[in-house]
Amino acid sequence: LKKLDVERKNILIRIFTVLASNVGKSEPIKNKDLKRVLSELQNILSFKAFHLDGVSAVTVRDGQDSSHLLLSSNYNLEFSLRHIVIKKIQPGERSIGFEFKLIKKVYMDSMVDGKLTTGSKSTTLLASETSVKENGYLVAGVSRIGKNGDSLVLVINAVIK
Repeated sequence: LKKLDVERKNILIRIFTVLASNVGKSEPIKNKDLKRVLSELQNILSFKAFHLDGVSAVTVRDGQDSSHLLLSSNYNLEFSLRHIVIKKIQPGERSIGFEFKLIKKVYMDSMVDGKLTTGSKSTTLLASETSVKENGYLVAGVSRIGKNGDSLVLVINAVIK
């Protein structure tokens, strides 16, 4: 019974949305770990500039089935997590496994029977099953956004509390 009655750990998930571009100059990023991740990404991909679009956070529990969050972003982004679980990699090392989906919503007004109605269209930008090391940063994906070739970079950080 003692093994079953263990309180589940909280996990702070931070989501960084970064706009990557081939024109312009990068804005200064204060978070040194995120700055390091983007520097490595710049070496792999050919982007010239990075701009922090938004930072969002949600606290979930080990074993939680799902969580949904509207991101702090200029692009109407919705982020969902599923099947969140803490995994032991080796003694003293843990990772957080989960499925995620990043959706962009576009809101449109239209006339139906002479009445103005608002609807929305959703596009899945990124979806995957992955894991991130405890206190680590994961580039979860890069997706084209906008019309001028810019891309949205999704970076996830996880801290077990």
